[in-house]
Amino acid sequence: MKLIVNTETLTHPLRGIGNYTLHLLKGLRQQATPGTVMCFNGSDRLLTIEEVEASLKNAACDADSLICRELICEAPRDAIDARFRELTRSHTDAVYLEPECLNRPFDGRVIPIIYDLSPFRHPEFHRDAYRAMLQTCVPACLERAAHILTVSEFTRSELVSLWGLPRDKITIVPPGVSPEFHPRSPEDVEATRKKYKLPAKYLLAVGTLEPRKNQTNLIAAYSRLSKSLRTHHALVLIGAQGWGAERLEAVIRSYRHPDELFWLGYVEQADLPALYSGAYGFVYASVYEGFGMCLLEAMASGVPVLTSNQSALPEVANKVALLTNPLNLNSLTRNLERLIRDEAFRSNAHLEGPEKTLNYSWDTSAQQVARTLKKMAETH
Repeated sequence: MKLIVNTETLTHPLRGIGNYTLHLLKGLRQQATPGTVMCFNGSDRLLTIEEVEASLKNAACDADSLICRELICEAPRDAIDARFRELTRSHTDAVYLEPECLNRPFDGRVIPIIYDLSPFRHPEFHRDAYRAMLQTCVPACLERAAHILTVSEFTRSELVSLWGLPRDKITIVPPGVSPEFHPRSPEDVEATRKKYKLPAKYLLAVGTLEPRKNQTNLIAAYSRLSKSLRTHHALVLIGAQGWGAERLEAVIRSYRHPDELFWLGYVEQADLPALYSGAYGFVYASVYEGFGMCLLEAMASGVPVLTSNQSALPEVANKVALLTNPLNLNSLTRNLERLIRDEAFRSNAHLEGPEKTLNYSWDTSAQQVARTLKKMAETH
């Protein structure tokens, strides 16, 4: 079966849906006949998977590239729609895989990928133009969908709740976790820790700097810990700037004890596994997520995890992580202290995290997508 994949939002640095799409593409390359997977990135021709990978690999990570994906709404829609229609006119026998619900014009079968529905559940966390675009595009894309892929039971339930879609029209294909994320010895992470001038013990938080990720509350809760705990367990934030990061940046700059709070900004992918594994604990206090791939990465690295008790995060971290109300500072502070002090929990997490993530692999995810596409071909 031929497949057309919209890769317009695969920009450097990759974030959730971009990471998911790229890994699926790599996996599908092993499942598909060469030349049957074509990618549209807004240019004047369809690209191969290898060309998309090369483009990402060669992309420079400068200040202009660290833009949030929400700027896609500022692209000239009519011109890009016309380009897409012209390039795909002779491929209407293909399936069009749409990871961002941009709803490009296509006369064949469409499969949207729904990662999360944050613009609908939490419009306050998104730019007005982006929210308005999705509020038009997503319902239209779902209405014409031959089938729908999503990443969690939580997001499938959201789709059913918001639009009354039949559950059997939605297939859950969770992300995988790359094998680079695994427990490492202190000696194996020492060079990376020194590269970023980090203390021996630190709590790690990974995520784009934007309101939904709730880093402002995390810093406030962390600041309520005793001076002794903060002195011996710094808070390290990793993440590129996203939309609405100005307030958070101001909070980071105004923090009075620079030896307690580190913001590394965007970090090269090659350094992330060691930074995860070297962490004393991992914190992901996001308000709303469709999945939360960084939870898998932290658990696979054998790091004790504290995450939100909301959206898909309990589903992903079930029975392995500590859960907290991300909007209640007392709860967040109390659980940060437990993350540091509870030796029984920490000991179990070191063992149970890597074991739980064995169920998640990108090969399995790609195989699930391939099976869904094959089933569609057989019933078409």
